[in-house]
Amino acid sequence: MYKLWAGIFSISLAVALWFAVLAALQFWQYTRLDKQTFIHDATWKVQEISPSKFLIEVTYNYTVGDRDYPGKTLFETNPYPNPYAAKLDLPGWEKQQWRVWYVERHPEVSSLQKTVPTKALIHAILTLGVCVYFYLLRSLENSSWVRGLRTPRSKRL
Repeated sequence: MYKLWAGIFSISLAVALWFAVLAALQFWQYTRLDKQTFIHDATWKVQEISPSKFLIEVTYNYTVGDRDYPGKTLFETNPYPNPYAAKLDLPGWEKQQWRVWYVERHPEVSSLQKTVPTKALIHAILTLGVCVYFYLLRSLENSSWVRGLRTPRSKRL
């Protein structure tokens, strides 16, 4: 029985650590984009990811200090089912005045999107919760309090 618990706990721990590392990396990418400025010379286009998924892509320039930097962002949070829908929506994207987020120490790292990785953080918390559940389940099973509640099995006739 211990080997089964150890196997399940090891697998849940590995999955929890995987999701925790992914969430930590995404959160680090979110927090490192600490400064912003306006973009200029933007070129917008529709990019085909798969036959039923199209995304808006923008190539832009931005100025930090007295130096211009190029940037590119693919808006993955707003997929379109076909290129016609994306092209119809493209003028709305172009009309907005966009701010670029960049890293102060390395201004060449930039993005027009800065979103909290909520989904990744929730996955990490849930998988860590499952891992804690299995650990507590084993701890309670071996505790003297639970052993005192168990009654001996009656003999079958």
